[in-house]
Amino acid sequence: MAIAVDELVRFVAEELAAAGNPRDAVAMAAYMKTEMPFHGVKKPGRAPIFREMISRFPIESASDYRAAVAALWALPHREEKYFAIGLAGACRDHITLRHVDLYERMIVEGAWWDFVDGIAADLIGKVLLDERVEMSHRLDGWIDHENMWLRRTAIISQLRHKEATDEERLFRYALRRAHEKEFFIRKAIGWALREYAKTAPDAVREFVLANRAAWSGLTFREATKHLDVAGAWRGPTMPAMGHPDPNAAQAAWDERYTTEGFVFGVEPNRFVAEHLTDLPAGRVLDLGSGQGRNAVWLASRGHTVTAVDLSPVAAEHGRTLAEEEGVSVEFVTADLAAWRPEPAAYDLVVLSYLQLPPEPRAVAHAAACEAVAPGGVVFLIAHHLDNLEHGFGGPRDPAHLFTEDELRRDFSGLDIERLEQVRRPAPEGATVEPIDVLMIARRPR
Repeated sequence: MAIAVDELVRFVAEELAAAGNPRDAVAMAAYMKTEMPFHGVKKPGRAPIFREMISRFPIESASDYRAAVAALWALPHREEKYFAIGLAGACRDHITLRHVDLYERMIVEGAWWDFVDGIAADLIGKVLLDERVEMSHRLDGWIDHENMWLRRTAIISQLRHKEATDEERLFRYALRRAHEKEFFIRKAIGWALREYAKTAPDAVREFVLANRAAWSGLTFREATKHLDVAGAWRGPTMPAMGHPDPNAAQAAWDERYTTEGFVFGVEPNRFVAEHLTDLPAGRVLDLGSGQGRNAVWLASRGHTVTAVDLSPVAAEHGRTLAEEEGVSVEFVTADLAAWRPEPAAYDLVVLSYLQLPPEPRAVAHAAACEAVAPGGVVFLIAHHLDNLEHGFGGPRDPAHLFTEDELRRDFSGLDIERLEQVRRPAPEGATVEPIDVLMIARRPR
């Protein structure tokens, strides 16, 4: 029995409109950097509407499937297009080669990661598994296509394949596009290799290191995130905040943060959460706040938080996270090598992995000492110098790593209550643990 596509479309549009929140719509559009309108319905609010749609309008035929997906995709709001992709993926029996032209149109028209990546991994990826010869020919055309999103799709089409991954194709596609400067291609190569490394870590490690001259820093970092390749990377590195050219440094960090979701997650750093949970509510300064995960967590515990970072992209992500969590954080975009805080004004100053080279580091540490109020605390966690030879991950330039003696010198005006090496669990595939240094210091009253 054919479904009434018009009724399905009307149901989705009316339910999403009724559940919409205009304030959330603005924030969601800002996060996605799009002028396409949102209703303002976040994922938890969309889920029950989607389930009811699936229950009320069962898809039985290929023609109903195609008509319903295309009709939802034609609606103007972004959440409605999410429903199109979701419906296409939920009807597993209908994900076939005959609909690849529809998926291709959605990729080209969608032209952003929140649309493309689900289509690539869940739709194109399934067709590739089920109809490998025919879909492989199509992907061989896409990997050189003028449309960047089709190239990205070819690269990440095997994200869910695990043991069924066509390794030769994955590696060939990675090298084929390694020369590109486009962020979303560099990120896609690293992402695809990282996912396959969970299945075949030795093969990915060997491939990445054998071709290390081909990779951008972004690709290498993504590909080896869970691999033990300490000391292997000798390519260009991410400029620090204290880079002589602040514009170059900002551009580099903006590139890193323009990514799928939050680079370091949305949960607070494990040491921040462990040591600052019971701190009485007060005024907090988070220096080098990144995308705001620590700042937002501290605000959720009642603190009044100012978060400072060089990257306006990171600050925008932080504002979105704060809004989602229902807290208020003041985000300031500034170069910490030049920015000066309000003196003696903060009960807590946080420096979480602010790995600056010596000169701007001294400036930032002096600013932290100046900012903390009498009786207040400076909390620092950073990669230790010993991590370079004996640990995992972190900067490969020793000038960006810390020792206890350097911290004693920089914070000599404070009472250091704790200063020691700490370790984090080794990531999957790593043979050694990351080595950090933790400091808790208090300004005398």
